[in-house]
Amino acid sequence: MAAAEGVADNTAAPRESRHPEGSSRTLANRYPGPRVPCVRPRRAVPEPRNPMALNPQDVERIAHLARLELSAGERESLLGQLNGFFRIVDAMSAVDTRGIEPLYTPLSAVQAVTLRLRDDAVTEADDRARNQRSAPAVEGGLFLVPRVIE
Repeated sequence: MAAAEGVADNTAAPRESRHPEGSSRTLANRYPGPRVPCVRPRRAVPEPRNPMALNPQDVERIAHLARLELSAGERESLLGQLNGFFRIVDAMSAVDTRGIEPLYTPLSAVQAVTLRLRDDAVTEADDRARNQRSAPAVEGGLFLVPRVIE
């Protein structure tokens, strides 16, 4: 049966790839010949765009999901704070930490620290009734909460 006009025929043989397996797509292979250094005038390099950076629409969506009502000034301030946080995360992610042991305390970087663990033993009496005294609703020793998901 012939394919309708304007509709792709899925039974056709697949097209050959422009870059067959095993071929190299580097510039050196595509442009053989002597390599001449490229001299360009120096110009200020713009700060790389943070791939995790948020835009104003992202802040509005976050505020909506958190059920927050933010003024335009608050949204702008929050946008700067969140993007500042992501810049810090980006800078920390760029550090090569291969071969560096994680620290369980910053002190272990400058002095020998032994890890002091206590025995996993009950140290307090169970006083459920006293702890639940301030709860609005309790049944069978359990806190009762309103249904959120139906």
